[in-house]
Amino acid sequence: ILSNREIGDYRLWVIPEPDAEPTETYSLEILTEDETIISLAQHAQIAHAPAEPYTLRSTDTEVVPIVPATVDLDPDTVNTKSQGKWVTAYIELPRLYDVGQIYVASVVLNGTVPAEAKPSAIGDYDRDGVPDLMVKFDRGAVQGVLPTGERVRVTVSGQVGSLRFEGNDYIRVMAK
Repeated sequence: ILSNREIGDYRLWVIPEPDAEPTETYSLEILTEDETIISLAQHAQIAHAPAEPYTLRSTDTEVVPIVPATVDLDPDTVNTKSQGKWVTAYIELPRLYDVGQIYVASVVLNGTVPAEAKPSAIGDYDRDGVPDLMVKFDRGAVQGVLPTGERVRVTVSGQVGSLRFEGNDYIRVMAK
């Protein structure tokens, strides 16, 4: 139950009991102060619980569920003087969601850099048995929004069906 809500993000991790079997299931529903029910998971297997937390984003007017995504950026180091063409993102969603339902035109990096319409592809980049969506961002635009640093947080977000997804990766950004 989410009562007396404040503006900001609420993060919810699924942590099974030590004796829980991987095939056991969980459901996660939130009841807001205005009695709206937000369903984050229904009968999901514990073995498929996302590593990232479920997130509820509370604004002054609404509570929005955020699907947790796992994002892997390539390259891991971006040199701001490089003449490379792309920064590639591989996006994985919890098994309850289909990366094929991601609306590529909605995908942005750090809220400002849009993913290119093409190329994009569904595959299994990290060979973990979970499909991922590969999208590319214009490298010059990415370099323009990132500060230099050894561990720069980069957020990739967008729409999957009617829901918002969001995930982070950390990369090195250096000036030549």
